[in-house]
Amino acid sequence: MLKYSKLLLLTVFTLIALNSFARKIKDKNTLKISYYNLDNLYDTLPNSERKLDAEFTPNGSKNWNTEKYISKINNCALAIRSLHDSTKSDLIGLSGIENTEVLKDLIQHNALVKSEYSYVFMKGEKGETGLGMAFLYNPKKLELIWDSSFNLSGKIKPGQIPIRDGMHAKFKAKKRFLDFVMVDLPNPFDNPLDNRQSQQLIAGYAINSYLSVNNLLNAPSTIILGSLNSTPRAI
Repeated sequence: MLKYSKLLLLTVFTLIALNSFARKIKDKNTLKISYYNLDNLYDTLPNSERKLDAEFTPNGSKNWNTEKYISKINNCALAIRSLHDSTKSDLIGLSGIENTEVLKDLIQHNALVKSEYSYVFMKGEKGETGLGMAFLYNPKKLELIWDSSFNLSGKIKPGQIPIRDGMHAKFKAKKRFLDFVMVDLPNPFDNPLDNRQSQQLIAGYAINSYLSVNNLLNAPSTIILGSLNSTPRAI
């Protein structure tokens, strides 16, 4: 009976070890990808190039001060850290970022600093919100080949919020090349009801055209991220 118990115990430990080894192999050959809209991650400094920047300053309507900024960074970092539970994402598409300074503050937060993310950043348009996009990526798994931005079109009518640009980055994962395309469709609730669908459609056509011209449409190596649905739901 004692020998049987020892044998059973040994078998259990062996299965645990094999399972742990299998998970490590799977993690090594799997890319974990996420997207997160940081929703207006501004610093507290005014920037004369951007119309809506003044709102996020100590004297602006939101009374955006250092305390609020630190709280925002803290909440965003913890949210990103939780995207894949105890294992970090290998690539995270981020939108709603003012500049590289706030991006650095974010990835140097205690919740993310051990992940040692590299990043590539795309500036937002001058004269508007100034919010850009970025890819955080694990340099041990992904090698950045190049990155670029593309236009989703201009304004529909005077006074409307413009459709945002998109970001495209090519990475190499082992021997395979991957194209990550990130877009942030205009929020239909920023505009009158009769313009919601038209802005979404125009942006959709622009994205489809970009993917087609660059032979990315329906390609198995193309991964599209971003705010793509005005009525998101769990599926």
